[in-house]
Amino acid sequence: MPESRNLTPGEPLLLNDDGLHALYLAPEGSAAAAVLVVSPWFEEKRTAHRALVTVGRALAAAGAAVLLPDLRGTGNSGGDASELTLDDWRADLRVAIDTLRARAAAPLCVVGVRAGALLAVELPADRLLLLQPVVQGKSYLRQLRTRRQMQDQLTGDAAPAVGAREIEGEPLSDALFTGIEGLRLPADAPHPETRFLQCGASGKLQIEYERFLAGWGEVHTRCLVTAPFWHAHTPGLYAELAEAMVGDVLGE
Repeated sequence: MPESRNLTPGEPLLLNDDGLHALYLAPEGSAAAAVLVVSPWFEEKRTAHRALVTVGRALAAAGAAVLLPDLRGTGNSGGDASELTLDDWRADLRVAIDTLRARAAAPLCVVGVRAGALLAVELPADRLLLLQPVVQGKSYLRQLRTRRQMQDQLTGDAAPAVGAREIEGEPLSDALFTGIEGLRLPADAPHPETRFLQCGASGKLQIEYERFLAGWGEVHTRCLVTAPFWHAHTPGLYAELAEAMVGDVLGE
């Protein structure tokens, strides 16, 4: 991996008048690939941010142009999740792709991370990389709500009530909540150049992934034994993840 002093610090961008922000990581010289990172959502986005910036810097050092947008209502972007829809997020990703293509005339690789994969599979790309993807939106939201309730019970004498459309303390609009509930990875491989990267304690595919990928045919898969970067309190050393990502994004 490149030494840290050679890694670009990144360029913050304002992509449109709706307050859509992104971080752009540029390579030296012309880009070998244009990489759009569709980040996780909610608390997982905040927790995974350092890992994904580390990966983005490694990709830029290896010759890729990388864009990490914050969907509206997340990160540094404007907007409020209580007023947004899933189509708003889809529009944000289209703007992000146009911005990236204007800066880098190179094959497009879309990287969908955790729940971000549920929208990444809809995007046009020359290569699609799914990193520890969420398979189904409805069960994912249920898991997040259950986890929040358990945390509240452990940390407070009287746990606050969780709203019907609240995720990790953030109220979502009815349209956004139900839109996410309806998302799931497709039954067939979403792209001929789909790659699948699992991160966890085992070098074997999780049963959920194994069953799901059986319907996708020949898909390049990699099982990386590493700490879950999307969890809180995960150690902040991501060199192995970055190396694997560079190989999957830029490799044959």
